[in-house]
Amino acid sequence: MRTLRTVVITVTCVLLVGVAVEAAELFSPPVFGDYGQFVACEIVNVSGQTRAVQFEIIDAAGNVFASGGPFDIGPGQIGGGGAGGTEFYGSYYCHFIVQGNKGQYRAAIKLRNSKPSPEIGTGGDLVVQIAD
Repeated sequence: MRTLRTVVITVTCVLLVGVAVEAAELFSPPVFGDYGQFVACEIVNVSGQTRAVQFEIIDAAGNVFASGGPFDIGPGQIGGGGAGGTEFYGSYYCHFIVQGNKGQYRAAIKLRNSKPSPEIGTGGDLVVQIAD
């Protein structure tokens, strides 16, 4: 009976380890956003298979300002999301939680102008920082 219990426990442990999903995290450097600007967390899957990702936009106090996912991104596809508006002011960074290892992704934070400005114009990326 003891041998049977040891075999059952061993098989259960092997099955549990086999279904564990490898996860990694990527973090962007911070960017400073002003009212009327928009921050986007973008990620591309450079692996050969569809993978699950999620993102968080974190403020300077460590609070989640916005988040999305998990959602699937196919090989070579881009995903992510962003936030802005009247509550958007200060420093923010992107936190990505990804399936697999971080070498299978390229990610960045982008700061965009979402309102017309004589100095900057309308829309477009103002700052792009690579996540690691």
